[in-house]
Amino acid sequence: MTQAVVPLKDLVQAKTRLAGLLRPSERRALAQAMVQDVLSVLAAHPEVGRVTLLSDDPGAGLLAAQYGGDCLAERELRGAGLNALLAEAIREGA
Repeated sequence: MTQAVVPLKDLVQAKTRLAGLLRPSERRALAQAMVQDVLSVLAAHPEVGRVTLLSDDPGAGLLAAQYGGDCLAERELRGAGLNALLAEAIREGA
C-alpha cells in the first residue's frame, strides 16, 4: 500500500499571489477546497493505505480526520523548507 503525505500551508497564509484578486477569506476558502479535493481523492483511492496531512494550520487535524487521515505538525519536525520537512515526515513514519 502507498502512503501519501500532503503538505498544507497555514490556510490563512495560502494563495497570497491571488491577493490582488481575492479577499483573504476567499483565498482561505479556495485553499481549503483544494486540499479537501486532494484528501477526498486520496481517501478513496484503493492503492493509498494511509494519508498524512503535514501542516501547522490549527484546523489541519480536524480536516485530516474528516478523510480518515492523520496530521503531523511541521513544528514537530527537524528541517527547514518543504523538501526537508517531507523527508523528515517520511523518516518519522508519517
